[in-house]
Amino acid sequence: MYEWLLEDKIAFTKIEKKLLFSDEKFIKENDFTMIVTAEKEDFRLIWKYNNNTNIRHYMYTVSEYPTPNDWELYEFNEFLNYEINHGRKILLWFESDSMLSVFAKSIKKRFLQNKISMVERPYKLEHCKACKENGCVTNIFCHTSSIEHGKSILSTGKLLSSKNARGISVSKLMEESRNAARDPADYFDYVMLSYGNCIAGDRLVTERRLGRFPNDSDLSENFYPGIRYYFKRNDIESDSNYCFDGYHAGKARDFIDLSQYMICCIIPKIQEENFRNLIPRNLINKVVFVEHKETKNIFEWTSRAFNIANERL
Repeated sequence: MYEWLLEDKIAFTKIEKKLLFSDEKFIKENDFTMIVTAEKEDFRLIWKYNNNTNIRHYMYTVSEYPTPNDWELYEFNEFLNYEINHGRKILLWFESDSMLSVFAKSIKKRFLQNKISMVERPYKLEHCKACKENGCVTNIFCHTSSIEHGKSILSTGKLLSSKNARGISVSKLMEESRNAARDPADYFDYVMLSYGNCIAGDRLVTERRLGRFPNDSDLSENFYPGIRYYFKRNDIESDSNYCFDGYHAGKARDFIDLSQYMICCIIPKIQEENFRNLIPRNLINKVVFVEHKETKNIFEWTSRAFNIANERL
């Protein structure tokens, strides 16, 4: 039912997609812990597999389906490498045979022949067009926090990984309801970063604040943003704590020093009185208070905040 591309680490299958999700016995008996399905999608997402806490599902796509570009091949191999290095066994399923052929050749070249071809990250990625810019603009990284957590972040001048910020065991972090995607233990070692114009951060903050998936009104007329911290991608990439896992835009192990790397911080203007006196002098000039009610929804807010940050480059 499957064939190895890299013995006991990466396999592919050509069974019907529905069987991947109806036959959990096949998945469990073969100890697969990451299932990747590649087909035409509007976005990418890793989520728990069939509500299973130990298996995850990566819904993967490329910008010009079914033909990957050089960056997408490099990025996918980095994803596989990260997963393998953290002990996860991967099963791949491709809707397109031609896409499978291209990726299989790339994977064998990378892992069997050990030929790694570095690829420059494009300025704009178009596998996801959920944002106002119709693609991920890659020159800036961003992290989004809740208003509450923003107070400790800005007052201390450090963005901490979940493990360091929360002060509880990783096993407890994994079991919390806020870990709806069932992220693995290693994820909690990092500060996760998106691209600067991505809506995902504020959507997650909204979801955690409400305790449910946000509806359309939660993201439009009733939208209340979190706090967005912006960094030059090249600066973060040069830090020794930087990690590229091929899924997130980037991430940093343990912490990010705001005084060293932050170029801009966007806070809803309604919170100005609550924040102005707690922000250290060395950061206050990098903070901009913006009226969120002047934007109609999460998309306009994210785009406006990104444009302000971009002006700080």
